[in-house]
Amino acid sequence: MAADPRVSSDSPRTVRPFSRTGTPPLWLALLGALVLVLVLIDLYLSGPLRHLDHSVSDQMRRWDVRRSEAKPLVYAFTLFGQRGTVLGVSGPIAAFLCWRDRSWRIAALYIAALLAIYVVVYALKDATDRTAPPVDHLHVAAGASFPSGHLVNALVLWWLLATCAARVGVDGRIVRVLLIVDWAAPFAVLVAMTLLNYHWISDFVGGLCVGLVLRYGISLAVARLFRPDVASGGV
Repeated sequence: MAADPRVSSDSPRTVRPFSRTGTPPLWLALLGALVLVLVLIDLYLSGPLRHLDHSVSDQMRRWDVRRSEAKPLVYAFTLFGQRGTVLGVSGPIAAFLCWRDRSWRIAALYIAALLAIYVVVYALKDATDRTAPPVDHLHVAAGASFPSGHLVNALVLWWLLATCAARVGVDGRIVRVLLIVDWAAPFAVLVAMTLLNYHWISDFVGGLCVGLVLRYGISLAVARLFRPDVASGGV
């Protein structure tokens, strides 16, 4: 009996399981928003999380990785969330996916994600003006530590590329590589920047919350643009 063409694995539009790309459910996005509010309250009231920040930072100062021979290696892992590096790598990948999809919808999602990250992250940075370790002050003109923009970049942009790659049916090896980066990049950023004492732990908690909320919001746009009844325009 002939195979049903609707389930052919050779179809360029075969959609891989969307959940594998770490799209958060609504309850998790709402939880992230709630935790973000609690973290902000903790910062202003010098609560237990802020005390944990100082304990971890003090330990990192004792280890002094920032001034050790290991710094170049550790610093390399921060590049998974560094804005210039991420844009330099993810931009061409997004362009390739647009070409593969024969439409501008991935470019629209990519630009929307960049704008959302910029607006939300810098709104919070400007609202707190928190200085980076080892000195912890709020409402300082030069303060821009909370939340960690590196972590938000790593959480949102690599996830978006993996999600779109899975949707447009590119080579499975490309999707797997992007999925690995999607899951590994946030951990690499968190560990490396903690060891180098570049951020407080609560900066990462805030970044994680922002990333979850943005992932959920962008996932709604992805689901809408990739509906079967949405025609893609030529490029």
